[in-house]
This record gives sequence, C-alpha cells and structure tokens, in this order.
Amino acid sequence: MNPPKSALEIKPGPKKGQKRRIAAWTLYDWANSAFTTIVVTFVYSTYFSQSFAPDKDTGTDWWAWAVRMRAVPCWLGYGPGL
Repeated sequence: MNPPKSALEIKPGPKKGQKRRIAAWTLYDWANSAFTTIVVTFVYSTYFSQSFAPDKDTGTDWWAWAVRMRAVPCWLGYGPGL
C-alpha cells in the first residue's frame, strides 16, 4: 500500500487526456448560456406580452412586474432556491 501524497506532490489541473473534454464542456456551456439568455429575454417575453395580456403595453408591464418580483428574493440573498 502506497502512502498518501502530500499536497506538494499533487499536480493541480486536469488529468492527462482531459483537456479536450473540458474544452468541449466549456464551449457547450457558453453556447447554452447565450441561447437561454436570448430566449428568456427576448423570445419568451415577447410571446408573453402578446399572448396573455389584453394589449402589448399591459403585457410588458405584467412581464416587468413578474421579473421584478422574482428578483426580490435574489436581492435579499435567498437565491434561486425559492
């Protein structure tokens, strides 16, 4: 049985052969974040304001209110757990 390595002997960073996998995950995460941001910010908000409200201005007001109310717990430090 080998003794455990000290913290000075352990090399930080990815293991051998993992760099390509980490790069692929990084690119996927970057692209997915941008896609989600665009859909939620522009596409869904437009759909909501035109489909669920009596007029476009009221829909925009409702959407802004909903986003504002969801942001309050984040400002208070409760985060997305609610």
